[in-house]
Amino acid sequence: MVHESRLDFAVHVSGLGLQFFSVGKLNLADRMFKAAIKIAPELVENWNRRGIVLMAMNRSDEAKKVFTEAIDMHSPDKATLGRLYHNRSICLQKNGEVESALKDSIKSVELFPSSPILWEQQGQLYYLAGEFAKAKESFEAALTFCPNDPMLIGFCAGANLALGKLYEAREQIYVAIYLSGNKEVPLFHSMKDVILARIRAIESEPDDKAIFSMYEAESSKILH
Repeated sequence: MVHESRLDFAVHVSGLGLQFFSVGKLNLADRMFKAAIKIAPELVENWNRRGIVLMAMNRSDEAKKVFTEAIDMHSPDKATLGRLYHNRSICLQKNGEVESALKDSIKSVELFPSSPILWEQQGQLYYLAGEFAKAKESFEAALTFCPNDPMLIGFCAGANLALGKLYEAREQIYVAIYLSGNKEVPLFHSMKDVILARIRAIESEPDDKAIFSMYEAESSKILH
């Protein structure tokens, strides 16, 4: 009974933390989650919640330590462990540690493959690492869970643009703009302009046969 009361009290304190977090009282939320961890450190989700609060307070180094401590507890809950790796990858990305962030992101997806947010993060990191084909695969995996998400479709367009798949990118960016309600999304419209400019450049370039015909015509003028 004593053990159950301790866990119940930790859950109650954590609930207060969630309430403070929902109204933007981050310092109080941090204190509640920190207290809940002290009461029942085995409740790994409270470590995750405290780390998220610390990230919201721009204390990413502290957040990374919290996530690492929680990861080292080896929670049997794969979804929670996946979220911990995901959140630590965000901290690492903020610090410019893209390679380490990508490793954590890949691990998070392995543990919790049914989360589109984790797939999206993996795609972003692959893109930053210059691995555009893998970025595209990750964004497409995320889209299987939410096929009408304009941001994900836009990210796919960006990956296809980087891969030189301009017509596929053009189709996707128009779909993304349509699904966003034609609202002014600077990223989408900037990408659309780049895609269309590159397509125009390609289509206006004469092919080899046309170039050879032009050369023959010009040569015949000179010779005659």
